[in-house]
Amino acid sequence: MLGFKTIVAWCIGLIIGYYLIPILYWLLIVIMIIYISYKLYRWLDRKMNPGKRIKHNMLKHYMTNKYGKDEGVRIYKDTVSELNKKGYK
Repeated sequence: MLGFKTIVAWCIGLIIGYYLIPILYWLLIVIMIIYISYKLYRWLDRKMNPGKRIKHNMLKHYMTNKYGKDEGVRIYKDTVSELNKKGYK
């Protein structure tokens, strides 16, 4: 869920904030709680709807390669709007 680089960056930020600017330390704590809550929400959202996800990059790339740039983007937007009506995200 959280990468190694992200955890190291948070730890360094907390250490610097604790020793240099105390208000920065508490601000980083609040931001970290919000960030972890958001990541947990996104993880749970994906687990709740595993089969109803649109792979936008793959679909857009396929449509633009098959139909050309202008028409492919238009068809991609129409396809996504139809899939959204069916419950896909």
